[in-house]
Amino acid sequence: MPKENPAVANLSKASIEANLLAPKIAEKETIEACEMAKSLGFAAVCVKPCYVHQAVIALRGSDIKPATVIGFPFGDQSKAVKVAGTKRALTEGILELNLVANTAYLLDGKYDLFEDDIRAICCLARMNYALVNIILNCKYLPDDLIVNGVKIIAETEAHWISPSSGLGKAEDDEVYFSLLKQTLGESIKLKSMGKVKNRETYIRLQELGCDRIALDNPGTYQNFVTDEGR
Repeated sequence: MPKENPAVANLSKASIEANLLAPKIAEKETIEACEMAKSLGFAAVCVKPCYVHQAVIALRGSDIKPATVIGFPFGDQSKAVKVAGTKRALTEGILELNLVANTAYLLDGKYDLFEDDIRAICCLARMNYALVNIILNCKYLPDDLIVNGVKIIAETEAHWISPSSGLGKAEDDEVYFSLLKQTLGESIKLKSMGKVKNRETYIRLQELGCDRIALDNPGTYQNFVTDEGR
């Protein structure tokens, strides 16, 4: 029988999120992944906005938080569109939101619009007892704008910050976590949205200070907590 890694297993119980945003994931796969997440004890399941209702029903009666994305994947929708999507998600029962910040506003130097977008969603979430993760797509920004954006985010009521929408590998995001942590201090927690393909990456993300780690394929979870996940 494979030997379990206690450190990984313990964090997994409270901090793993199933990320069901890939184009190939449809309704059937979403519901199946929700059931798997329930059996494994994940913290949350993040689904496409079109499957929020199904996920909320599938997770009902469990401690797992239904989550979705707003402004995915690049954050360039208008504030009105983001607000409308947030209201609908919260009404349907979402308890965690992954909001993609508008990096174009940072590039334009329109910091007030950048902040206003984020505060609007955080305000709605707070009124509905939901938590917010702010996704700042760092690969499209120079370091000085990353720092400026993070400082603005730190003044909002966000719970987590992520350096990408998770379209690429988690390894590609590792370079940004130290910068985020250095700028944030302890005010906001770190979350990884990138694709985790092996246990080494998974453990490294923990060591970098990630409070929440998303897995795009929840079925690989067992490999990450046993000696098979090398």
